Amino acid sequence: MVEENTEVTKVVEATNVIEVTKISEPTDKTQIVMNTRIKELLNGMGLLVSGDYYEAFNEFVIESVRRSGMRAKANNRKTVRAFDTI
Repeated sequence: MVEENTEVTKVVEATNVIEVTKISEPTDKTQIVMNTRIKELLNGMGLLVSGDYYEAFNEFVIESVRRSGMRAKANNRKTVRAFDTI
């Protein structure tokens, strides 16, 4: 579950230390991924999807996007680029 958070996080990358303020964090009801598309993809592979998979995958996507944003900030950029994906 993802909760709203406004604390300051220190990001350390190489020798750079910057502060990233978390603003408008997703709440536990924020759905980033489309469940039907995930189900279609996995069903096409001959697989079934459990109900808890969607929430876990959604949290994974949110964390991945968050890390990409922190990497861009650590490199003094305002644009998140493809290579920021971790």
